[in-house]
Amino acid sequence: MLQDLDKNARRALIALIVMGIVIIAGFVWVGIEIARRTSSIAADFTANLITEEVAEEQVAQSTVNAPFLAELPSGTRIRSIAPVNGLLAIHTDNAQGYDRIYIIRPETGEIIGNIGVAPQGAD
Repeated sequence: MLQDLDKNARRALIALIVMGIVIIAGFVWVGIEIARRTSSIAADFTANLITEEVAEEQVAQSTVNAPFLAELPSGTRIRSIAPVNGLLAIHTDNAQGYDRIYIIRPETGEIIGNIGVAPQGAD
């Protein structure tokens, strides 16, 4: 069959076969990559789920055992509170319009760190 084709037709047939092989190899690679990533995501999800459950239990136990007093600046208004890996993130704002997120250890009320955001137009 290949002898009956002229030179350009032969090149086109060879290019078609090569492209088919590349497409099949690409599909196989994508399938393997999807399987690999979903298995690692599932393992990470399970590990994170266990870690989050332990952290939530620790937060629940520590807050039940002893209440804490976080010393925030005067005039601060609490907008929201969220547990984060055994710590508490407290989102606040003040009269000047500055938002700040305090990271607090619930066992002691110690402020571990904070992140500040200035209002628009502030220098």
